[in-house]
Amino acid sequence: MVAANLSGTSAAANPRIIIVGAGASGLAAATTLYRAGLTNITLLEASQRIGGRINSVPFGGNGSPVELGAQWCHGEEGNIAYQMASAFPGLLKTSMVDENEYLVQSDGKQVPETISDRLWALGESILQASYTSGYAGSLGDYITTQYRTKINSSKYSDINRELAEQFLVSFDNSELLGHSAIDSWFDVAATSDDGYVETEGEQSLAWTGQRGFSSILDIMTTLRQSKHAWAEAVGFFYRVDSKPHVLCAWLNGAQGRQSELLSDDTIKEGLLYLLSIFGKNYNFGNVQAVLSRSIATERLQTGAGDLSESLTAAANHPVVLFAGEATSVEHYSTVHGAIESGQREANRLIDLYQ
Repeated sequence: MVAANLSGTSAAANPRIIIVGAGASGLAAATTLYRAGLTNITLLEASQRIGGRINSVPFGGNGSPVELGAQWCHGEEGNIAYQMASAFPGLLKTSMVDENEYLVQSDGKQVPETISDRLWALGESILQASYTSGYAGSLGDYITTQYRTKINSSKYSDINRELAEQFLVSFDNSELLGHSAIDSWFDVAATSDDGYVETEGEQSLAWTGQRGFSSILDIMTTLRQSKHAWAEAVGFFYRVDSKPHVLCAWLNGAQGRQSELLSDDTIKEGLLYLLSIFGKNYNFGNVQAVLSRSIATERLQTGAGDLSESLTAAANHPVVLFAGEATSVEHYSTVHGAIESGQREANRLIDLYQ
């Protein structure tokens, strides 16, 4: 939950924001707001740790944790967690959870894979069909009725009836109760599609290393925990025309202004730290020099239109006029905006004296 207090003029520029809960969503909200320059943030957490459902706990002797909460990274394309982790090669790997899956009966006998695959496919097809079935009863009624009708058809005549009934119990326990967190499929309407959309790619990617899934928390907050927090102002890097060995960093917002107070050595150290995180696959060589400029101004609660107003004397005659890209309402931050503003003020004087 995020709440903002917007009372007062100064608060409107940097409102006080309270975030309740330091789980993944709370941390994501806090870091996103902070990078946008909204820094007056209070993050409240009832427990003694951050992470919420992410709970990686050391266990055993090899230094790696077990996950008592979130287990895997599900999917790749369109998955923000995967995108974050991709900046750190080797942080994710294919989980062994999907290796050698098989059903075992209570007598210890393994169900042949050809049969178990057919049973799982049948169960999944009935579950998917339930969402658009228009059936008025419960999900349990729909699935058990449809399943027993189909399993008794000639298509499945080679499958033992007792095994088929045992599978129905297993399907309910693993697919419905486990995945959907319901106590009984007879308590849920058959048409209750949960709306989940599976992202493309591997669905069971395990987190490696000593931090396990908690690594995602480090990724979201890594700069905030370091002396290089100002580097969050870097929006992007780009190469400079005609300078093949020069890399330019574009800094924005409050942290960008903070960087203008830093020494070249500190800026160099911070940018190299940032590049070491997001540019692991590149060699940036030995940085010879840093060139920076200061363009920040005081926050005067004025816009381009206010800055373009002249200082006047008697009879409202302008005595001091202002030009520059910052005074251009429509083309601020551009060279053509600066040129237009100079012409604007020249024409103001021309109109006055001609």
